[in-house]
Amino acid sequence: MHKHQISGAKQRVSRKPKHQPQRVDRRINAEQIQSLITGYKQGKSSAALGIEFGISKTSVIELLRKNAVRIQNSRISIENQ
Repeated sequence: MHKHQISGAKQRVSRKPKHQPQRVDRRINAEQIQSLITGYKQGKSSAALGIEFGISKTSVIELLRKNAVRIQNSRISIENQ
C-alpha cells in the first residue's frame, strides 16, 4: 500500500467527460450578435431577443455586456404600474 492511499478507500475514476456548456458567441454568428444589439437598443426585451435567437435571456445579457451595451433595468409598462 502506498503511503498516500487511505486503507479501504477506492479512488473514483470518471470516464465521462465533464459537461462544458458551449460559449454563446460560438452558437450565433457576428451578424446575429449585431442584430441582437440593434434590437435591444430599439427597445426589445432580453427575453424576447432570447426567444428570437434561440438563446437564454442570460446569454443575451452576457453578449450585450461583452459588446459594451448598457443594460437597462426591467422595462415596466404603464399597465403594470
